[in-house]
Amino acid sequence: MPHSTWKSTGLLVATTLLAALLICASLASLVQLPLLGWSGLALWAVLCALAALTSRLTVTVSNTEGAVQSRKSLAETFIFLATMIYATGANGTVAPATLLAALVALLSSRRAQDRRHVLLNTGAAVISTFLAAWLYAMLVPLFAGMTSGGQGSQLQLGTFLLPLCAFVITQYFLSAGLTAAYTACAAGLAQAKLTRESLIWMAITQVAGAASASLFYFAWQGGGLAF
Repeated sequence: MPHSTWKSTGLLVATTLLAALLICASLASLVQLPLLGWSGLALWAVLCALAALTSRLTVTVSNTEGAVQSRKSLAETFIFLATMIYATGANGTVAPATLLAALVALLSSRRAQDRRHVLLNTGAAVISTFLAAWLYAMLVPLFAGMTSGGQGSQLQLGTFLLPLCAFVITQYFLSAGLTAAYTACAAGLAQAKLTRESLIWMAITQVAGAASASLFYFAWQGGGLAF
């Protein structure tokens, strides 16, 4: 087996195993949530349903040779929203966002012919979302002057704006980095590359998702006709 194949296979296995561990840990954390309420399982089920309905709205990301690397779904808006709701809520968990990221990645790439890319994209989505959501949960109390058990309903725009930007950037570079690294290893390239068009479309998708999640979050907090 060529050296490049060993490297790509090793990266795929490591990514898949780590993602599987994070999914198991997230499932264990998810079952501890209450059924109802602002940060309950019922709301998470609604977010999953909305994400499933919008998962087909995707942006294709390709490498310099034109080969498809991943598909960024507009359903990631609900991943950002789940992070804002649950990571700083009463229970303070990133499990809902992590599991939602796995669902969106699977649905958005289910038509891919190469199952290795499905595994890689799902693993990259899980790992990047878990770490980015954890960073978001750590930063929000710093900006809000709250303890980690503060209620999400107390947050204002200035409180979570920078943490949300940190979340978007972290998730973006981790996900894109893992995907590009795998493609480079499989092709035997010395370094990972993404086309300028791919970077632009991925950035637009991330920013649009974060902005939409912010609008959903504040509309929900404020209630009324806007929601």
